[in-house]
Amino acid sequence: MSIDGLWVYPLKSGAGRALQSATLDRLGVSGDRAFVLTDADGRFLSARADPRISQISFDGQHFSRHGQPSPPLAWAPGAGDVSIWARQQPGQCAADEVNAWFSETLGRTALLWRLPAEAGLHFGDSNPVMVLYQATVDAIQLALGRPFGAEQLRPNILLSGGQAFAESELGPLSFDGVTLEPVEPCTRCKMINLTPGAEAYPESLDVSRALKSLDVDFVAGMHYRVLTPGTIRR
Repeated sequence: MSIDGLWVYPLKSGAGRALQSATLDRLGVSGDRAFVLTDADGRFLSARADPRISQISFDGQHFSRHGQPSPPLAWAPGAGDVSIWARQQPGQCAADEVNAWFSETLGRTALLWRLPAEAGLHFGDSNPVMVLYQATVDAIQLALGRPFGAEQLRPNILLSGGQAFAESELGPLSFDGVTLEPVEPCTRCKMINLTPGAEAYPESLDVSRALKSLDVDFVAGMHYRVLTPGTIRR
């Protein structure tokens, strides 16, 4: 078993960035889901409802969509709370000029927030790290009858070897001194139907139908937490 791919997703629901190496800490892959967009009331925005969010990338200094960069990142003083499903999480909101760019880009009120230094959890839906077998990707591709890439399932770590949909049997993982502990299977949502870079969902939602046909309880991948931090490599 080896690492075939590594990804980070700086903005919740935003575009992923492939990595050759990744530093893992208690929050997961460094920089993963470090930012989130919300409405004016602090409720998170997701590509489940607005797939255009998935087109927003981050290069470490600026966000961009369709090649149009955001202003330099600046932050309002103080802190506030972000609502992610049933939990309230502290964050720091961006300055007005940054939020104006996101709002114009999406055609609605959209406020950018970042994690505070003392954060205990990133802005993801659940646990820090998602691990996936390439064999699971291959099984979905076979069921679809067309090309399908791992990026569409948004893993942090893609592994070779193993059997399709058998990630729950992996148990604890260790790579280069980094140790990970399994938490729970990854139950999938509508976003698996969204091709990276696409503006909208396909009407057929064929990936959901293919996954349902495989009779795996709509699970693909396994969530992990980091026990021993460090750096892993492809």
